[in-house]
Parts: sequence; C-alpha cells; structure tokens
Amino acid sequence: MRQRGWKMGIMAAAGILLLAGCSSGGTNQEEQSKMTEQESIYSEQEASEQERGEEQEKLADTVWKNGSIHTIDEADRIVSAMAVKDGVILFAGTDQEAEAYIGKDTEVIDLEGKTVIPGLIDAHTHAPGTLMAEMYAISPPNSTDVEEVLASVKEFVDSHPEMDAYFGRGYSSALGNSSKGPKGEWLDEICPDKPIIIQEVGGHAWWMNTKGFELAGITRDTVPEAGNIFKDEAGELWGTVANIKGISIPKASYTEEQWEEAVEIYQDQLHEMGYTSIASMSGEVTPNPIEAIHKLDQEGKLKLRVNASLTIFPDKPSGSSWTIWRKRGKNINRPCLT
Repeated sequence: MRQRGWKMGIMAAAGILLLAGCSSGGTNQEEQSKMTEQESIYSEQEASEQERGEEQEKLADTVWKNGSIHTIDEADRIVSAMAVKDGVILFAGTDQEAEAYIGKDTEVIDLEGKTVIPGLIDAHTHAPGTLMAEMYAISPPNSTDVEEVLASVKEFVDSHPEMDAYFGRGYSSALGNSSKGPKGEWLDEICPDKPIIIQEVGGHAWWMNTKGFELAGITRDTVPEAGNIFKDEAGELWGTVANIKGISIPKASYTEEQWEEAVEIYQDQLHEMGYTSIASMSGEVTPNPIEAIHKLDQEGKLKLRVNASLTIFPDKPSGSSWTIWRKRGKNINRPCLT
C-alpha cells in the first residue's frame, strides 16, 4: 500500500507539473499573439504615415491649369497644367492629371488660356542697361525732337546746380537731322560754364558742349587712333564724337549703393518680361557692375543667372574685377574673357 501510495504521489506531482507546463505555454502564445498584433498595428501606422508623407511630398505649392504651357522637352509638348514645389517643376500634363498634386494648401491658378514659356535668356546685354543715367544722370528721350530733348537736359541741369559736371545717356543719333548728330552749341546755351557729356543711346557716340570737349582734352586738332571727331565746314568742333579710340571720354562716377540699387531694379524689370538668365557684356565704355552683382548674390538677392564677359586690357590693371569673379556665387558663372 505504501508503495502504491508512493507511486500515485509521484504521478500526481508529475500531472501537476504537466498541467502547469501546459498552462504556461498557453499564456506565452497569447502574449506572443498580442505582440504580433501590436507589431502589425505599428507597421500599418508607419506605412500609413509614410504614405501620407509621400503624398505630402507629391503635393505642389502651386498648380497652374487651363493654359498653353510650352515645355520645350524632347517631344516639344504643349500641355494645359503644371505643378511646382519648392521652385521645381513636379509635373506637366493635363488638368485632370494635375488634380493629384493639389492639396489643401496648394495655390491653384487658372491661366484662362494664357501662354506659359520657359525663362528667356538675353544673350547680349549691358547690365544695368540705361538705368544709371535714368536714375542718377541726364536721361533724354530717344527722340528726334530737338526741343523735347533739350528741355529734358535743361530740367536736369537746373535741378542739380551742385554738380560740377553733367553726364548722361540716351540721345538718338538721328537727333538734329545730320549724320554728325546734334550740335554742341545747343548744350552751350543750356550750360556754358560746366561740362555736359551725354552718351548716345547705343553707346557708340558722345554729345558734348564746349566745356565737355575741354574736359575730354579734345580740340579741333586732336587726331584719334580710330573713330570720328566731327567738325563743321570751318573745321571747328561740331559737338559729337563716335567710335573713338585712343581718347578716354570722361564718365560719371557712381557709388556702390547706386550700382546695387540699379542692378536690382534691372533684375526686376527683366523678370517682369520673362527673362531668367543674361549674358552681360563688358568693355571699356560699358564695364560690368561686377561688385554690385557679387554683393547682391552674397545677400541672396540675385535671382538671375548671370554669365558675363570680363575685359582685361594689357596696358591696364584688372583691379578687383577678377578677384570678385573668382569668388562668384551659385548664380554667377565663369566669365568669358575678352
């Protein structure tokens, strides 16, 4: 009996252990199932967040629709819609396809059938155009009306009695109905005691009064290396010179701030007309405003892409121009040396 009881006790104990083991295994499976379920939920959440993030990345800042958009791509497509994000074109296609890029914060612009083209490039310009004269000097109208032009010159001279000399640009080479251009005596009547030197609108000729010729060191006997010093029938100075070489025509002096202001306004004017890139030419007569361009780039204000020539004269120091170009920023490309 004792042996039987002893054996039954062992069997009971083993049964308890077995039951305990089964019970423990069930608990682990449940926990594992719960963990697997939670991991699945987390994975789904992450996938959902990733999808939302990808969708958000796909959404554009601006969508243009209902237009005639010239892509100039390999197929030369003309499409009706375009989506842009962070200044980069995400999509160009149909209005219906563009809907996928529109979110609650997307600006949608109806072009109403208007035409959109890629940014234009001016392959030969002289920044900042005629703005220096228009803003700070004599800027006569490009007109053949002598009275109109002289009235403009007189208005500037009368408004700036503090100046020792007057400079400008913009008169027409056809002014005065003569191949020689306008007469210098007309400027003498406006201001006989101070120099007046005005550059022709194309930049290849100058109109001067008597004091202007004196400042330039030009007399009736001056012989230039090239170009023309026009004279009347008596051999006296007519009032103009053109394409002249070997003689340095005095120019207006401007501050750095004035150059920067003019270049920035010039940039705005180009953008209004659709220009995004320029090739700015340089020369002895029309130097590039390199320092101003570089300063605007440093300040993050230069939005144009600039290619520019840099003229280096063998007999003259290059000054700071070459140093500035070597420090060019992201919007300033390597200069074309001439």
